[in-house]
Amino acid sequence: MGYEAQHFTTILDNSDRLDITVWTCPLDPPAKVRALALLHTEWKAGDYDWHAAMSGQYAATLKIRIAVAEVAGCDVGTASVVQAAHESEVAVISSVLTSQQFRGRGIAAALTEQLTSLAFQSGCQAVYLGSTARGGNVYERMGYVWYNGGVMRRLAEDAENFDCDYFDPVQKTRIREAQWGDMAGVSCLLVRPYEWFAADYQRSVFSGRFVHQKRCVSNFPYIYEDVVRRQGMCCVLTGCSEHRILGLASVTPGATDVQQHTGVLDFVTHEAFYAQAPSLVSETLRRAQQAGIRHVIAYVVDLDQSKADILDQLGFNQIGVLPGQVIIAKAHHGVHLLHRQLG
Repeated sequence: MGYEAQHFTTILDNSDRLDITVWTCPLDPPAKVRALALLHTEWKAGDYDWHAAMSGQYAATLKIRIAVAEVAGCDVGTASVVQAAHESEVAVISSVLTSQQFRGRGIAAALTEQLTSLAFQSGCQAVYLGSTARGGNVYERMGYVWYNGGVMRRLAEDAENFDCDYFDPVQKTRIREAQWGDMAGVSCLLVRPYEWFAADYQRSVFSGRFVHQKRCVSNFPYIYEDVVRRQGMCCVLTGCSEHRILGLASVTPGATDVQQHTGVLDFVTHEAFYAQAPSLVSETLRRAQQAGIRHVIAYVVDLDQSKADILDQLGFNQIGVLPGQVIIAKAHHGVHLLHRQLG
């Protein structure tokens, strides 16, 4: 097997030479050892399964590039960029880390800048990342701007109309099962301050209009891995390119054998594509039924009346209300419990 690697060199502020190697997954064993050794100095696990990614398990649809930086032969930092393997329009930066004794020298900035440039060179128009550091952080100095909560974004030079173009309501759509290549596209959809309160109520994925955004890269694996693990169904509404994600729907079965015939429905679409939401949900339910799901419930916060209207249109019936489940700006909101039998 051949392994793809690129090499770059830059000079740090203190005049040290920084050598950066960027591998495209899968990684050869020595590169995998180097990257994991750095990552495990800070975290036990990442936004997605590092071992699976580095072994190439996602490579058919998802392109993951992992960078390792070294000074005088010593590995001092790492970062990754994730985008669709084909027709990629957006990317996400993840797992940016500098060894503690080398912090403050511009290593994280150099890694992030190199991976951002590679994403733009490959055709991406927007790159997202999550950050907890506010006020003049390193990413701001690199041209990233605060986008929503703890999420930052940088656009390509010719992408000033990115949001209007990407979410253009006049584009052909289709529905298919989700795949790992959708990671960046789902992040692009879910980090927006979308109109509905909940994109995924059971896993607490809520809009930045109501809740401070903390997740960026992890949005997709957080949902998708749970659905797949429970043998459920996850579908996406795509636009004029293969991984332009305009909507996401999932049916997640119960956790035990006696609950496998039941599932929880969650879904969200961009506001311009509410008209396609019934088709997205219907197709997800059809596939869930084929997988053995017979009863589906949905939790809808009373703020999301248009979501409730879509489910009413699809034959869901309200079977109860859970009062005061959500508090927003000191106001209590109830959650409506809806049900539909499949078949």
